[in-house]
Amino acid sequence: MSDDAERKSSPGSFETERETEDKRHKNDRNSQFYRNTEATIPKLECAEEKWTADQFYSELMNRSNEKRYVFMEIRHDYIQWLFPTFGQSMFNSSSFSLSPYEVIEMRKDAAVAVRFVRFYKMFLDFLGGELVDLEKGEIRVNTNKKMRLERFDNFNTNEHNFFRVTRIINSLRAFGFERYIPQFMKFFEDNMASFKHCLTSFHKFWKKAAQNDRSVSKEPENFDYSDSIFFDELKRGGKEYKGARAVVETLNEFEKKFFD
Repeated sequence: MSDDAERKSSPGSFETERETEDKRHKNDRNSQFYRNTEATIPKLECAEEKWTADQFYSELMNRSNEKRYVFMEIRHDYIQWLFPTFGQSMFNSSSFSLSPYEVIEMRKDAAVAVRFVRFYKMFLDFLGGELVDLEKGEIRVNTNKKMRLERFDNFNTNEHNFFRVTRIINSLRAFGFERYIPQFMKFFEDNMASFKHCLTSFHKFWKKAAQNDRSVSKEPENFDYSDSIFFDELKRGGKEYKGARAVVETLNEFEKKFFD
């Protein structure tokens, strides 16, 4: 049988291979966003004009706190791109679930890791927290009491944010930041008096996600965990990465080092 005949008659035909490549491209959409090579987040809901990862981050961080918080609260089509997971979103059909292939590749990409930490830090601020340790992911509450209480109240009274927390826990593990999860959970445990409405979500979903219960994480069976290269880069720096100022300075240094 000739090579051409075998290709046409076998399960591994040319068409099947092409379909596989098309599927891989589709399943690389999250990594394309995180590598800043594809614009995916609509500038307006349902709009065709879109932001890349860096454009989105700059746009939000250049807004006042109040305007940034309002955007993050009322828009529902960005969170799936910032914190993708192995499960398909029920709320954004334009987003994509993570593929094992792109997860492995993104864990090895320092620029991806820096973007992920920036988005995580931004969302902690939205919740009323602050990332103060890059190695362990320690979080402290916003030192501005008025702003902290406003952020806590916003979270406690807008239950769609509870789904977002589950997503973020799953995404932390997927991106190789599993060591951050205990501190993320501790943030809620320590402030549960202000988060009374989320008790059911905490016990029914967040704890399971933190334990990588696959009914919640949707992670494939036998998929090996590995840390993000981010932590190797921290070791190479040989510094102590504790304190809000150290976090900001280190992320700025890494942006200059790893971003194109």
